[in-house]
Amino acid sequence: MKNFLLFLMLIITSFKINSQIMEPKTIKLSSKLNLYEKVISDKDKTVWQLFLSKEGKETVELEKIIVENHPFINKDFLLYTPSLIDAFKESDYLYAFVYKERRLFFYDFEFTNNIKFNKKDQKITEVFIGSIENFGGYKFNIQKFNINNKNYFYLHYGRDVGGKNNILLSLNKSTNTINKLTFSESIKKIKDEDEMFKSLDLEKNIDNVGLEIKKVLIANKHLNNFDTFKYLGNIDITPFLSQGSRYTGTIYFLYQDNNVKPKIIRYNNDDNEWLIGDYKEEEIKQE
Repeated sequence: MKNFLLFLMLIITSFKINSQIMEPKTIKLSSKLNLYEKVISDKDKTVWQLFLSKEGKETVELEKIIVENHPFINKDFLLYTPSLIDAFKESDYLYAFVYKERRLFFYDFEFTNNIKFNKKDQKITEVFIGSIENFGGYKFNIQKFNINNKNYFYLHYGRDVGGKNNILLSLNKSTNTINKLTFSESIKKIKDEDEMFKSLDLEKNIDNVGLEIKKVLIANKHLNNFDTFKYLGNIDITPFLSQGSRYTGTIYFLYQDNNVKPKIIRYNNDDNEWLIGDYKEEEIKQE
């Protein structure tokens, strides 16, 4: 009986894994433009392809990856099969986040005449080693924000079992590379006794939010009364949209002073505190 249950569990696990591979993702980039993946697997290899289709135009293959089915990866082949995670298009560029080789890559496709393209990729991060039996599959959740004509991405990722990681990223449009934002551990915490953001709709109270940020910066000598100030927007990593309140999570507020490059002040909703400190925005080093 024990052997039969084990056998049944293996069948169910195999079915779940194969189901994920049999359901390739399609991302609608516009009303006439689709990005989609195709996966064909047999006993020797798995072939993953990424295609761009446009209504009335020939479908273009953007990428093709072949994964040999070696014995040591057979039971964990899901971890080695490429997968389209997310994508978006701006002007003549198509950007895609693709999982391959147990890593997340950022792809940049530059098009000319809507057909020819140049391609490059950049490694963003990787998931830790471990079997599917022990740690399950992998998860990547990417939230995209456009603030002051600049793209930011909040990446939440990890294996099904175990801790998860969070990274704030940005797109450098001059080089079409991804930067990682790293915040200093040396910060000044300012308690918000009014708990202003518990239920405040940030998008409907832009002026009030800007005034509050300016007040905090002036009170803590990070801004003078005569300095210029402009509130740019926010990256809200809280459950507000789904639950209507902020009892946890972080808000990243972006602003400019004296017409210099954007700066960020954070707000910790767990403790209702402003976090003021330095941060770096650097291209992710490639190994």
